[in-house]
Amino acid sequence: MRMNSIQDFWSWFQSRCDYIYQNLELDTDNIAFDITEHLKAINDDLEFEIPLDVEGKLRELIISADGQIELFDLVSNIVKNAPFMKQWKITAFRPRLHQRNQIIDIDGISMDYHDVFFDYEVDLEGIKMFVYLNGYTGKDNRFVHLYFLLLDSLIGEYDSVKYITSTEVFKLESKKDLKSFPDLIEIIDEFKNKQ
Repeated sequence: MRMNSIQDFWSWFQSRCDYIYQNLELDTDNIAFDITEHLKAINDDLEFEIPLDVEGKLRELIISADGQIELFDLVSNIVKNAPFMKQWKITAFRPRLHQRNQIIDIDGISMDYHDVFFDYEVDLEGIKMFVYLNGYTGKDNRFVHLYFLLLDSLIGEYDSVKYITSTEVFKLESKKDLKSFPDLIEIIDEFKNKQ
C-alpha cells in the first residue's frame, strides 16, 4: 500500500510540476496545501520544503522526515522512486545550507545562529548536546522548535538525527565556556570521520 501511495504522489506531482514551478510565489498557500495533502497520504508525519531560490533553472523539492529516524527509510524510498522532471531536483532530508547565518521566524519569534550556544559530550553512540537559547525561559516550546530547524539548516537533517543522541535545552544566562552554534559543524564532521 505504501508503494502505491508513493507512486500516486509522484504521478500527481509530475502532473502538477510545471504549474508548481511557475506559480510557487503567486499561489504559495494552495500549492503548499495540495502538496501536503498528497504527501501525508503516504505518512502523516512527512514534511516538505521548496526553497524559493532557484538553483540555475532547477527548483528543489525536499522531502523531510521532520527529524524522525523511523521515517528515514521511507523518505529515502520516496526520493529513490521520484521520476525525472527536468525543472526539479528532489532531495531527501533537509540539507546543510552552508550559510554563515540563518534566520527563522515562527509566530513572532525570531532566532538565528547567534542565539544558540552549546556544550557537548561525545561517547561511542554520538554527541550529547546541552543547548542554551537566547530569549528562552524554559516554557515556550517555539524556541525549541526553532532550535531544531536551525540545527537542520546548520548540519542537515540526516546528521542532526543520526549523530546527535540527546539534546537538553536551557535558558542562556552566560556565554562563558560555551561554544558558538556554527562550531558544531566541525564537531559533527570530526565525529563522522571517526566512524
